[in-house]
Amino acid sequence: MKKVLRKLQHYYPGKFDNVQLASLHSISKGFMGECGQRGGYMEIVGFSQDIRDALFKLMSISICSVVTGQAIVDLMVNPPQPGDESYDQDRQERSKIFNEMRTRANLLYETFNGLEGIECQNPQGAMYLFPRLILPDKALRESERLGVEPDEFYCASLLESTGICTVPGSGFGQKPGTYHVRTTFLAPGTQWIQNWKNFHQSFFNEYRDEGKN
Repeated sequence: MKKVLRKLQHYYPGKFDNVQLASLHSISKGFMGECGQRGGYMEIVGFSQDIRDALFKLMSISICSVVTGQAIVDLMVNPPQPGDESYDQDRQERSKIFNEMRTRANLLYETFNGLEGIECQNPQGAMYLFPRLILPDKALRESERLGVEPDEFYCASLLESTGICTVPGSGFGQKPGTYHVRTTFLAPGTQWIQNWKNFHQSFFNEYRDEGKN
């Protein structure tokens, strides 16, 4: 986005000088996928010095990232350069991580949309999928009996059956009367996707409404 802004400012002098842009990136949500680590950066462009000073003060009183997180941030923003001893290995590892995540993202998306009672949009940037669950009435009644939200009931059943930990959409302010589950495709391998597929099919077989095949 900063590159686009700089081009606009170059081609249309004066027109976009007052645009304010904040850019953020992190090691846990970026393509590096280091979810157990915490670290990142924010760059602000076009903001007044007063705003910059206020943000700097706010960050200064916050607890900083652990040393390992800071080290990974440094590697993220200052990777090996052409000619460095580890440049080729770094390029290969980054490419491998990216391609594997793209493969899992597409496989998970295709799996969801091939299952009964799930609707999912194609991932286009974030490392999460937020599929909608169209649960049968029998499952809704069971969740009511247990005193939990229907998507929470689904997530708990998934965890107990497969060990896959997800977050129910009811925790994200979803539209009333709809049910979702948030999951990521950062976990390595693809067997867990097949395990989820098997669970979902069994779940629907158990709670499918009477008279429906």
